[in-house]
Amino acid sequence: SALKSQATILANNQLVHETAMKKLTETIAASKVHPNVPSSVLQRYKEGEDPDSFFTNFE
Repeated sequence: SALKSQATILANNQLVHETAMKKLTETIAASKVHPNVPSSVLQRYKEGEDPDSFFTNFE
């Protein structure tokens, strides 16, 4: 049904978001130890960019 597929999409989006947030947290933690983590990623985070958007290009 359309309702079920909508729920599935929402669940998948939530999972993607949680995964991105987890990666972001790990990236920030790593950057404190490893200065070679791209500073552009941290800067974008500080500027309030949606974290989901920068893992598409950060693999």
